[in-house]
Amino acid sequence: MKKSTNQREIAKAAGVSPATVSLALRNHPSIPEATRSRIRQVAEQLGYQPNPRVAELMGHIRRNRGVDALGETVALYWSDAERARVHAFAHLRKLEDAVRKRLRDNGYGLECHYQDPAVSAARVERMLGARGIRGLLLAPLIQLPHRHLNWTWANFSVVIAGSGLWRPEFNRVRFHHFAEMGEILHHLHRQGKKRIGMVTDLRVENRSQRAISGGFWARISPDIRKMDAVFESDAENKKAFLKWVNAFSPECLIVSCPPILEWIREAETNPELILTSMEMAPLGSHYAGIQQNYARLGEAATDQLLAQLLLNQTGIPKDPVKVFITGEWQSAGDPPESRIQGLSIY
Repeated sequence: MKKSTNQREIAKAAGVSPATVSLALRNHPSIPEATRSRIRQVAEQLGYQPNPRVAELMGHIRRNRGVDALGETVALYWSDAERARVHAFAHLRKLEDAVRKRLRDNGYGLECHYQDPAVSAARVERMLGARGIRGLLLAPLIQLPHRHLNWTWANFSVVIAGSGLWRPEFNRVRFHHFAEMGEILHHLHRQGKKRIGMVTDLRVENRSQRAISGGFWARISPDIRKMDAVFESDAENKKAFLKWVNAFSPECLIVSCPPILEWIREAETNPELILTSMEMAPLGSHYAGIQQNYARLGEAATDQLLAQLLLNQTGIPKDPVKVFITGEWQSAGDPPESRIQGLSIY
């Protein structure tokens, strides 16, 4: 028997997503008429014939859900950052743009909400409910160490992006800080580096649930493990840092606290600086470290949310799922793109 053409094959031939094909073949108004016509032509050329039983099943699912999921809008909530602050950073714009594109490719719209002194979190919940929005992406925390929202969660499918501490806990996609530290130490050991120290930001450590320092202690050499090799900074204890770094005199210094990039200039020692996130590097600098992919973070979080919406999974999960994304090592010879020093988000 000849295998029938499916919508994924049509999507590949037409250069669009399967969701776009599904919408076009149903003559959905969210797809431009020219695109619908082109996709129908490709489907005809490939000999596509819809399966009436599948169409009936999907129609039944949509009717029972009371809404066409492929026409829904999803909310992205920056709960502790105003619009201007989010859009001031290239990597945060990349995350937001990636979410918007992923949703659009699957037939969804995006509505962004930002911190606003005039709009309480409770009012945001009411607005989302009034607009029939069921899908909610909680954006990475930028300023707060943790966040607690007392919402009626049974009305929402929720995914957290980033490592920030949220209550209640939901499925989330986050950077794999433990593995990224292993990647850093792997490269330093290959380069023959011996005396390696680390400066952590206490706020970042708390948000990452100490995954950064945990990765350091798990992979550092036994000799260094016996030493005072880690300095915990609160971004204000400059004098204590200079005393520590001069006493320890590291060959390499792994940094997750942005002020250290300025403070180190006053130190008696001159260690090579390695960044746990290249986003903290000022424009035009040449540091080595981990390049974290914020667009991929947004895409993966969106994929997780789309799956929950498809399965109609709402409320607080009993056993939240965590998806980890590991950044890539970047050598000092490759300058980062557009950075603004001083932002630490996880």
